[in-house]
Amino acid sequence: MSEAKSKKKKLSPKSKALSIILAVLLVLLIFLFFDFGLPFVEERINPPERKIYHDDNAGKITEFNLIIEKLAIDVPIIANVDGRDKNVYNQALNDGVAHYKNTALPNSGSNIVIFGHSSTFLGAGEYSKVFAALNDLEIDDEIKINFNQQEYKYKVSEKKIIPADDLSVLLPTEREMLTLLTCWPVGTADKRLVVIAKPEK
Repeated sequence: MSEAKSKKKKLSPKSKALSIILAVLLVLLIFLFFDFGLPFVEERINPPERKIYHDDNAGKITEFNLIIEKLAIDVPIIANVDGRDKNVYNQALNDGVAHYKNTALPNSGSNIVIFGHSSTFLGAGEYSKVFAALNDLEIDDEIKINFNQQEYKYKVSEKKIIPADDLSVLLPTEREMLTLLTCWPVGTADKRLVVIAKPEK
């Protein structure tokens, strides 16, 4: 009698496999239901709107591009891109790198913020890895911006990693500076790599 009961308690290999599959499906459903996936990552990429800077000449830009000779980068800058709107910034980043809306423009005396993709994890197209080697920049490396037929030169003064939700790098500054921003580590959106450059004297 006891032998018969012990035989009934044992699960067949098929039953064990089915139990494992059901457990995995249950975990996936819980994962999706509580929204722990990419939407959470994208929420951190899209900070809340903040009026930072305005320039009435922004709509009259005839030339805007970024050149970093050390990294073989010569890329168009798409002006006044809303970093909170996923559709808008993804479209812009298909065409180059993006100038963060309401931050300064060259020769305006404040913080110029430019962001771009570092990998195909969140990007696509020709410029999906344009900032992949941004971490290779070192202090005093040169960065150039062509803006309205003028060339502006900057030298790297700082490099740092910040949390994805740190918006302080978007704030205006009392003196002109250039802030380059991309996802870090490459292939993730966990943090941000920030390169700061000051105008050449």
